[in-house]
Amino acid sequence: MSRLVACIVVSLLPVSAALAEYALGPIGNTTLKNPIASTTQYGYGATSGDVDGDGIDDLIVSPNGGTALRILRGAPWTVGTGGALIKFFSTTFETGTGFRGNTIITGDFDGDGRDEIAFGNPSYSASVPSGGRAYVARRDNAGVWDVVTTIQQGSNGYPGVHEAGDSFGNTLAAGDFDNDGYDDLAIGSLNEAVGTVDEAGAVMIEYGTASGITSARGTLVTRNSDGLTFDPLEGDRFGYSLASGDFDADGYDDLAIGATGARCTDGTTKGGAVIVMYGSASGIVTTRSRIFRPGVGAMLGTCASSTQFGFDLQAAPFDSGLTTDLAIGTYADAVHVVYAGDTGGLTTTGNQRFTPADIPGASSGGRFGSKLASGRLRRSTTGLIFGRASLVIGAPGEAANGLDESGSVAILHATASGLTTTGAERWTRSAARNIGAPAVDDRYGSSLATGDYNDDGTVDLAIGVPYYDDGATADDGAVEVLYGSELIFRDGFQ
Repeated sequence: MSRLVACIVVSLLPVSAALAEYALGPIGNTTLKNPIASTTQYGYGATSGDVDGDGIDDLIVSPNGGTALRILRGAPWTVGTGGALIKFFSTTFETGTGFRGNTIITGDFDGDGRDEIAFGNPSYSASVPSGGRAYVARRDNAGVWDVVTTIQQGSNGYPGVHEAGDSFGNTLAAGDFDNDGYDDLAIGSLNEAVGTVDEAGAVMIEYGTASGITSARGTLVTRNSDGLTFDPLEGDRFGYSLASGDFDADGYDDLAIGATGARCTDGTTKGGAVIVMYGSASGIVTTRSRIFRPGVGAMLGTCASSTQFGFDLQAAPFDSGLTTDLAIGTYADAVHVVYAGDTGGLTTTGNQRFTPADIPGASSGGRFGSKLASGRLRRSTTGLIFGRASLVIGAPGEAANGLDESGSVAILHATASGLTTTGAERWTRSAARNIGAPAVDDRYGSSLATGDYNDDGTVDLAIGVPYYDDGATADDGAVEVLYGSELIFRDGFQ
């Protein structure tokens, strides 16, 4: 799993040398069109990682459906240089199995310095309809990709029961929950029945080893075993989304779990909730578990008016602390952010709530917050040593430029105390860039990924446009990559 956004930089260089000013800009932007035959909606999923261990972030892109992934390995080049640049070394990996494109993640599950790719197929139905599976694929020394691990409940020592409709593998997250040097894997099963309670949801946690993910220490967590006192209810969808980060700065990654159908305090309204479980030397444990719900306690917003709170999650250091913070997306045009102190974990103190009204030019009704990403996308010479990742917010359903479902992406940058709307950015397709003018039903921002793809020390942003029409080919899909650079300041770009 790429550690780019969560790294802590301590420099002994003079500030002017160590803290160059940079930001995203249009210079050198790249449009990656669909190269996978017989597929559509390329860019439905995207993630980053270092799959070849060369220290340069790589981009993995998937279509919606099919059995293939596009692996784009990063290459060193400088923004603003002319000529025929090789921006990515690309290959198509035929996985040999179906999967859902928006489930792909990366993690170094065997500790060899190269990330593997994990992906889920919640619709897997070979034995029972939509029982679901998850997979891990690895690149060998010769550059050949292969699926090396298949995870199915009740098979080969993995916990749980493979049942119809579980949708196991609907989401995944990687983190080192026991701090042993191997990334571990959390897998959502949003429709898991808990006893006689349908669609209550569950999360399987499997641990990495020198051999990769194994079933030796696997556990299945539900609302009966998450350390809280809430009974599972029908339609909770515990495990709808997942994110990992070290929320209490103890060296162990922790796990945030979205339950988009969880009830409000009235016991009936399904506003959604996020449950946080903490890591330890033995992995994820139930002690100190927390629950966050809009409008409950000191959390901003109202639970009754929330829709699928926890629809997406993003863990990153949004302030200058040593801990990781948590952004919580919804399906109701709102993003909530909860912060962690230097120790102790996430709290509601100073929590924030952002809507399209906070973004110049944005409009409501576009699923603002349904997709999130993070990365250090802006830096200035005024400081910035610890943390301070920017938050990237997709609004793929926004009627940008008056065009229905054309989509947009907003970026909120950080100060020492957290995210701010000052200097917020908004991106759509543009005729001034090589992706071209926006169009109806593009759904720009349906997937998001960040990484330093050209090895220049600045963070870049990949934006999925799965309904992009390539000429006469409808919904072929594409990904736009915007590059970070200090060049844009030299050219006067703001």
